[in-house]
Amino acid sequence: MLAAAYPAAAQERTVEFSIEGGALGTVLTAIGSAAAAPISFSPDAVRDLRSGPIFGRMTVNEAVSRAISGTRLRAVVGASETLSVVALNGSQQTSATAPGAAAGDVATDIADIDVSGNGSRTSDAIATEGSGSYSAPGANVATKSNLAIKDTAKSVSVLSDQQLKDRHLTSLNDAVAALPGLTVTPPGGAAVQSGSTSVVAGSNLSTSFQSRGYTISSISIDGGSPINVGAAGNFQSNFLPVFDLSAYDSVSVVRGSAGQYSGIGDPAGVLSLQRKRPLNEAGASLDQSFGSFNAHRTQLDFNTGPLLDGLLKIRSSLVYDDSDFFYRYASKSVKQGYINAELTPAEGTVINIGATINETTGTPWFGGLPTYRSGQKAPFSRDTCLCAPWSLSRVDGQEYFVRATQQIVDDWTLNVNMSANLQKIKSDFLLVNSFPFGGINSDGTGAAFSNLRNSINSNQYKADAFISGKDELFGMKIEPTFGFAYSYVDQSYNGKSLAYGYKNTTNISLFNFNPGVFQPVPSSIMSVANFYQPDFSQQQIAGYANIRLSPTPWLHINVGERFSAYQTNTTTVLNGTTTQSGINTMNVPIPDVSATVDLDPSMSIYGSYATIFNPSLLFSEPGVLTQPITGRTWEAGIKRSDFDGLLTSSLAFYNSELNNVPVLDQSNPNSLGNGNNNNSTCCYIADGTTTITNGIDLEMTGQIAPDWNVTFSYNYNDSKRIYGPESLANRVFLSQRTFPKHIGKAFTVFRPQTGISEIDQALAPVRIGVGAEYGGARFYTAENFVVGQGLVNSTVKASEYITFSAMVKYIINDKAYAQLNLYNLTDRKYYSQVGSIYGGNWYGQPFTAVGSVHLQF
Repeated sequence: MLAAAYPAAAQERTVEFSIEGGALGTVLTAIGSAAAAPISFSPDAVRDLRSGPIFGRMTVNEAVSRAISGTRLRAVVGASETLSVVALNGSQQTSATAPGAAAGDVATDIADIDVSGNGSRTSDAIATEGSGSYSAPGANVATKSNLAIKDTAKSVSVLSDQQLKDRHLTSLNDAVAALPGLTVTPPGGAAVQSGSTSVVAGSNLSTSFQSRGYTISSISIDGGSPINVGAAGNFQSNFLPVFDLSAYDSVSVVRGSAGQYSGIGDPAGVLSLQRKRPLNEAGASLDQSFGSFNAHRTQLDFNTGPLLDGLLKIRSSLVYDDSDFFYRYASKSVKQGYINAELTPAEGTVINIGATINETTGTPWFGGLPTYRSGQKAPFSRDTCLCAPWSLSRVDGQEYFVRATQQIVDDWTLNVNMSANLQKIKSDFLLVNSFPFGGINSDGTGAAFSNLRNSINSNQYKADAFISGKDELFGMKIEPTFGFAYSYVDQSYNGKSLAYGYKNTTNISLFNFNPGVFQPVPSSIMSVANFYQPDFSQQQIAGYANIRLSPTPWLHINVGERFSAYQTNTTTVLNGTTTQSGINTMNVPIPDVSATVDLDPSMSIYGSYATIFNPSLLFSEPGVLTQPITGRTWEAGIKRSDFDGLLTSSLAFYNSELNNVPVLDQSNPNSLGNGNNNNSTCCYIADGTTTITNGIDLEMTGQIAPDWNVTFSYNYNDSKRIYGPESLANRVFLSQRTFPKHIGKAFTVFRPQTGISEIDQALAPVRIGVGAEYGGARFYTAENFVVGQGLVNSTVKASEYITFSAMVKYIINDKAYAQLNLYNLTDRKYYSQVGSIYGGNWYGQPFTAVGSVHLQF
């Protein structure tokens, strides 16, 4: 844009600014417009750069300095008093000729900031903190490179820091529930798919995450080897994903098979967390919130800024979060500390060393609500909890990590990511279930009551190292990646898993359930559980290679391969008999292939093929593991990026096929439900049963106009199962859609405007948000084992639902705001999850209000 005269008086005059974060060029233009004195800059200098929001009364110089903070730009005032933003040339001189200034003019710096970055004020090229944007500059969840979402040949979604704040999303559960196409489920008693196997384990403290109708079993942090999660399923990981988001910048997901870098090709995909890194300036912030159900949360965040002449920066955070659940007796408390020390001992070298310590305690409710034997919903009130106030689960988690990036030569980088994730889970709780009786009777009787007690260690050690770069081959641009990954999962019981069945309780009605009738019993009178796995370990060693070829400027072909070797050892105790089992598996799949075609600079189309390989940890008989699940996923779509990357949109079509899917053998006396209520890993038939899934992912996220952010998504998913001959011969019958066929989510935040300048000026600090979520109908049909009756057919249904949310924010200045979030505005009573007649049916969240205050120092 053209420079204008910029008198000294204008520089010193203060202006009340209220400018949303966004593209740097847009923000600079808005600053000049508000000050009635345009600012000169080259479009090339600000391309792909972003600015945080500018709020409060300050001089124009101060506003421009804040806008360009964290970039390799500086603001200068020429001798003719023109204000310009120019690229820092690296010479550290304090004079320059500004673009648009007269020849011979001498420019004087007003901001001379020399830090590498993308405007996010950290060393992370894809950080979203401080940008004020709903869109992300890129993601590494699908590849090892920080590719723009438009250039990624997968269905990828990112929840930016601004989205997390606007929607007051503080836990991984909250974030996953907000991500397009994903659902959150307390897996107790629910028949969700984990490699298409039934899962009957877990509580309100051990939720699972679903995508495209399958359970997500991998969570990556900072692009490293993923942590295996899930209380049941093929990995049998007892690691609970109790992540508090105070330590993370963003949450993303790649939907579909992503086994090349994760090692597990589940068609659900992989979740990814991006750690907050130290900022380039010292400061601190306080977030305090209070809400419904006795909720209160305090979060502190500290940044030292550069220390020891720029060698060291440190970031840390502390959080205490305590609340009741909306149902009786149950509560949850989270304490978490996080520290990340960043060292830059030499140019091109960045080392992050840190730790996260998490303590989560609460009243566990295992199993959810059962139904009548027919599958009809029983008239439980929404605040019903089939739990006891004395029940307690405590999760003590420790994560230690090292991440290093070393630039080797131009465009070539070595990345190393290592972590130790240690977790101890101690539980003592009341379990209410109706497994032996096949649902409850019409008067609410027919359930069994037990006191279970155990202590479990779940430790995971991860390492990932790769070299990536850019080069040319026969005049063609290539981007190769070569890497190595190591994973070791070790979990064991501290002592034995104990159980005690309360006597003469089948005539107790759950409709007037009184937990005071049941008290914890001494360990001396408890017996060893009829099924548990006291020791389990899995080791994976893998090598991978990927090459991105660009034979033309508009065509990009990606070919990737991974070699994996697995070693699994399991100790199983079933009815007092101990069985040792082990399996060694190698996998060299057909290479994953994708192609992206740039139709123009802002739009691309893509297609991809990825294989599925999932070593099964389910048993056909005690001690005999079933064969691995195999399969593939096809995907094709179109993506757009508009307004300098501030708005991204995508449409994807996919087809997944899983082969050799294990199916619960309900005729086997050792199977779940046949008197072995805790045996979720036996016994299964793997006879070629196939699951086929088709679907659509549609999403638009970002800024559609100044001061107007939006995220909208629609996801369609349909699956069918084709049973093998042995499954059919054994009368296995399972027709389930516990995952909604249709999911719609939308949320938008805007600055209210009336067109009347006086009113608009008064409303300038106000932001209003509205949202909606739609979940389609779900059902679960199965033949369930009933004592004295054998297999009985039943169907459990849950109706479609829609809920609404709202947000109001008042921005006091650029360092403080107050916010009110409202959820389920109409207080809709609905089931968020459908399970079986035994349990796994959960009510959704009622009307909830949360008020919060943010202060920055």
